[in-house]
Amino acid sequence: MSPFNSPHVQDLIFDNGWEALPESFITREGRKALMDEREGRLYLPIESARGVINLRQVLCPILNWVVVKFVVHQVRCVSSIAGFNAWNDIVRILKFREFLSKSSRCEYPEILEEALISQVEWVMAHYTQAGSLWNIYRFVQFYIWAAEHYPELGFSAAYADELQEMTIPGNPKGEAVRQEFSHGGALHPDFETPLISRALENDSGSEYSHYQQRAAVALSLSYGRNAANYTALNEEDLFDALDMPDSPLWTLNIPRIKKRYISHRSDFMAESVESNTLHHVKALIEQNQELSNQVEVNGELISTDRPLFRRARANSVFLRVGMYAPVYRLYGCQFSRLLSDFAERVKLVSPLTGEIMHLTPRRFRYTVGCIYAAMGVSRKELAVRLDHSDVQNVEVYFTLLTNMRTTLDKAAAIHFASKVNAFLGANPVDEHLIASDRRVIAQFEKSGAVEAMGGCGLESACHRFPPWSCYLCPKFVPFRSTVHERVLEQLLRMQKAIRSPEGVGVGLADVIMAVAQVVSMCDRGTLDGPHHSS
Repeated sequence: MSPFNSPHVQDLIFDNGWEALPESFITREGRKALMDEREGRLYLPIESARGVINLRQVLCPILNWVVVKFVVHQVRCVSSIAGFNAWNDIVRILKFREFLSKSSRCEYPEILEEALISQVEWVMAHYTQAGSLWNIYRFVQFYIWAAEHYPELGFSAAYADELQEMTIPGNPKGEAVRQEFSHGGALHPDFETPLISRALENDSGSEYSHYQQRAAVALSLSYGRNAANYTALNEEDLFDALDMPDSPLWTLNIPRIKKRYISHRSDFMAESVESNTLHHVKALIEQNQELSNQVEVNGELISTDRPLFRRARANSVFLRVGMYAPVYRLYGCQFSRLLSDFAERVKLVSPLTGEIMHLTPRRFRYTVGCIYAAMGVSRKELAVRLDHSDVQNVEVYFTLLTNMRTTLDKAAAIHFASKVNAFLGANPVDEHLIASDRRVIAQFEKSGAVEAMGGCGLESACHRFPPWSCYLCPKFVPFRSTVHERVLEQLLRMQKAIRSPEGVGVGLADVIMAVAQVVSMCDRGTLDGPHHSS
């Protein structure tokens, strides 16, 4: 039975001359939404989430009709996702104290009005005590709207005026960043992000999902956008801005999603693409070429978009509402799962927690935001780079600058070095085993001393920045010597100087970890480093 077929409620609707619920309607984005009363489903054309609403969650005939009316209003006037979120929040509020089930047979506005006010008061007290009153914001907006348009159905105009006067705080965006939660805040720039980069470089998984995972992690680590930014990407968004095959300037047009555009692909931000990210994106595009971009509708083949991140089968909801272009596009939650699946598959363990890293688009967003802020990017520029809706939302990144600039001490560097495993060279050897013309020399600024710290196994000129970059080179053979302790101490002093109000010294983190690992290896006389030699 349709949730709308209450004779008494239908009489109220008819007597007041209210517009009936539509079987289909056009969303603000210009797409068709479908309402199936027989199934009790509302199908919304949402690109970033499965836009199917189970209308039978609200069985009270009056509430059902008014809530659906509000959702349709939101979808028509704001966006499909706004209507979808409104439904979920309203249902969540009505589930408290089993209100949904207890009100299921209520057909009389006079009874509903008192019960609904009691429910709102109880929920407000609950969230006030929990310090999270923002959770009731959408429901309050719904009640005020319903009281304005349908006071005859049990929504008190006087109570709506009281709600209108309330001050509801915004949700604490960035609280996880501010408190640096190990599972929800920014990834540690010294101990965690280097491990992610190394895992990307070393992973050789050949399944299609592995290519998707690597591209997802690489993009998230580079740009810090929301999942919806990435799922809106098409293959064509990667292009050579100079159109010069011999000297290309690879650029990625990242769709913007924060400005209430009619479509996620209404506006773009062009971003340069560094070589590692480019490698993983190109590899995924190559894998995608084997997949069709057509879908069969009523016996006819229709061409669709070619999303960068795509699903195996066409989206049944999109097919139902005639939304064919993005029919192979992933939902945001599916993109997020690529990140967590990567961490699980490659056993990406955080040195800080000893557990598999909790990788989410939000954590990468916090990480990139903190790094940009520490590099001195202005608030306005940071808001643009991260596709934030306003400057206020980026303030949290700047509050973390003091914490970002804290430096490692020697003991901490040595403690975490073996877990980060940044050293790429051979096991330490005695100095006499390396020819004099292969030796790498370190100069110490404080004392002016010059000492040999190891040997170089390269057969050609080095294009890095020796001697410090040597610790990140697989051709480097360190001496079994205390010289590495002095190198470590000098690098820590350099890092402290760089991590001043003018910068963060992120570039030294890998080198410090690698040197600390060599110090530890020499102290223990063990073979806990790489086992190759030059």
